[in-house]
Amino acid sequence: MKNVFTFLILLLAISASAQTIRRVNNNPGITGTNIYTTIQAAHDAAVNGDIIYVEPSNVSAGTLTCTKNLRIFGNGYFLNFNIQLQNDVRTSRVSDITLNTGSDGTVISGLDVAGNGIIQGFGVSNITVSRNRCRSIDF
Repeated sequence: MKNVFTFLILLLAISASAQTIRRVNNNPGITGTNIYTTIQAAHDAAVNGDIIYVEPSNVSAGTLTCTKNLRIFGNGYFLNFNIQLQNDVRTSRVSDITLNTGSDGTVISGLDVAGNGIIQGFGVSNITVSRNRCRSIDF
């Protein structure tokens, strides 16, 4: 009985810490569970700790004002330099990103920040911004 109880507690702990992957895809005809057309819509549906994957597109997934601890990933940039290695040379394009209170610990990687090209944060800490294409980062 003790082993069953321990197993159930362990299972509950694992499921309580599970992350949801939310996809941002604004290409025509792409629909489904946890697929959003804008990065802000994916953010609004997310909870702390979720992962947002911005998929390649010809148009921006929009701007983001982040107030949650998230992991936000794209497929990178300068993909046309190694065309033979790429399945899709389009970038994961978003407009400006603003990190506000509540987004401490957020990770942003692999995005093409195209609008004004700004990733900025106000009163946040422990933010990881890596391998992005943008004009400026202001924290």
